[in-house]
Amino acid sequence: MSINKYWILKAKQLNNAATPDELSELSLLSACMDADTRVDNGLHNIWHAQSYTSNELDRERWMMLLSARVPEISLQQPEVLSVKTRRSRKLVFLISLIIISLLTAGGALFFHFIRPVPAHEISAIRGTKTRATLPDGSVVNLNAGSRLLYQNDYGQKERHLLLSGEAFFDVSRIPDVPFAVTTGNITLRAYGSSSFNLCAYPEDNNISASLTEGCIQLIYMQPQGNTSVVLQSGQKIILHKDPQHPGMYQAQWSQIKHSAGEIQESAWKDNMLVVENERFEHLATRLERWYDVKIIFNNSLLRQLTFSSVSKGKNVQEMLSVLSRNSGKFSYIYNPTAKTVTIYAK
Repeated sequence: MSINKYWILKAKQLNNAATPDELSELSLLSACMDADTRVDNGLHNIWHAQSYTSNELDRERWMMLLSARVPEISLQQPEVLSVKTRRSRKLVFLISLIIISLLTAGGALFFHFIRPVPAHEISAIRGTKTRATLPDGSVVNLNAGSRLLYQNDYGQKERHLLLSGEAFFDVSRIPDVPFAVTTGNITLRAYGSSSFNLCAYPEDNNISASLTEGCIQLIYMQPQGNTSVVLQSGQKIILHKDPQHPGMYQAQWSQIKHSAGEIQESAWKDNMLVVENERFEHLATRLERWYDVKIIFNNSLLRQLTFSSVSKGKNVQEMLSVLSRNSGKFSYIYNPTAKTVTIYAK
């Protein structure tokens, strides 16, 4: 894995210039690096600080040391410095300082954190869903815009997966071979035969796990430190990203919901849309992934519409027609060439 690639994507994220696909890749690279979350949080906090000062001599010293210790990241790399702004220069210096601090404090320990690049990938691009059987017999359904990675030695001593996006897992029971899914800095462990849904799109403001059968453990960060919780069948946890503490979460517990015989949290794998009091702007994000379209509201008030329904549609027109008929408050225009849907009030 290229260390440089990670920092380039990190720079784009801090500049709010990363695309959803780049955020997805950054999430997976972060899991591969297995780096200390405090380092990432420290960079985020300094970057967003109101003021920052450093002198030219300090910057020159740090960059010379960086170039000597980590040739992959140097002043000669135009891709890092291509954005000619004060913030990009500050980022180069801050990244240099953090990497050198890691090298100085831990030496080779920094590179010890870097895992081999996963050898296998299962993906579902926007507008598609994918179902696959893993080498251990476990079955995974991937929702649109999702990626799942694993190593060649999967199933030997452990079963470790990296997820970006949303997936439903039916885990096969294999004693003494633990099953774990990592997404960003969150790890989920399954025990015995378990069925669960994990939704973790990097661009979303929350991550959710819902357990249909079995037992799972979730390990995540809170301001007071690492937290480990156990879910039993029928339970759901939503981890809301803490805007004041990047990389940390606040938990909200609930039960999985049933509507018209469908489990709301995992109905997507059967091409069903089950919503309860969901705002149109949030629902639109899901539909954009499912059907690979861009939804545009020409009236901001329409974003606040809420829906409670069970719907099924082969394409975005069928799905929106059902929602439009149920609400009676909006119509839409679909442009198949541009892949856009414009929502307007009736």
